[in-house]
Amino acid sequence: MYLLAALIPVAVLGQAAEDYDKRAREIVSKMTLDEKLTELHGLRDATHYRYVPGIARLGIPELRITNGPAGAGPDGAGPQPKATALPAPIALAATWDPRLARIYGKVVGGESRLLGNGLVEAPTINIARLPQNGRTFEGFGEDPYLSGQMSVQEVIGIQSEHVIADVKHYAANNQETDRRTVNEEVDERALREIYLPAFEVSIKEGHSASVMCAYPKVNGIYCCRAVNERHSQDRVGIRRLYHIGLPRGAQLCRKRAGRARPGNADGRLFLRSTEKRHRVRQGAGLGHR
Repeated sequence: MYLLAALIPVAVLGQAAEDYDKRAREIVSKMTLDEKLTELHGLRDATHYRYVPGIARLGIPELRITNGPAGAGPDGAGPQPKATALPAPIALAATWDPRLARIYGKVVGGESRLLGNGLVEAPTINIARLPQNGRTFEGFGEDPYLSGQMSVQEVIGIQSEHVIADVKHYAANNQETDRRTVNEEVDERALREIYLPAFEVSIKEGHSASVMCAYPKVNGIYCCRAVNERHSQDRVGIRRLYHIGLPRGAQLCRKRAGRARPGNADGRLFLRSTEKRHRVRQGAGLGHR
């Protein structure tokens, strides 16, 4: 699974989205190459987990990320912190009550923020297709409309607590077995009617500030490169990526699915979270070595 993300810019706190875009570009223009590379991947060591370091001289804060479909989990602070174990999201979906989804999101977002995180990896909105999938409980079941409506409200709840929501896993991530190597073959109609609608409404109505792309391939293309595909930009609303740190503008790309391929950069994979801290050689590309 990996973070990929995108959305139509939205005005925040009285400022136009263009103001944040301009500010981001100004900051990037002042960054050294080493600083840019540092911000392109996370690190993991004895004291950090799901963590992207900040750059003090430019006022770029650190970004701590927590897992969170059923409550704040392992996060950027390192060891598992204490947090509320919420009911499984599929049980939340069984209520058919979007109002509860917003309350659920506020709990997830509020506790994530209190634990020092800026982004929570939730909600999961993959469609339930395989009964033996070990992560089906994280999602909202097999109905695309219900999944989308619950996701919209949870995203709104999370981001009302000043934490970035991270809708996942884009797209057709429906099994854990061989998830890093499987090629999901899905025709265009099935993608548009079943697998993508929940992502579309999460971005266009919920204004999710980030989307996590998945491990596998879909129709031969790794998910973390799929933002350049027509259905991603025209239909779903995944259009461009910012770097980290701006409310409703921080789009990220996360974890091991960001394999060492030039196409990942072309596909707008902008932030990778690694298993261990590593050095990126100048000119060597952005993948694992």
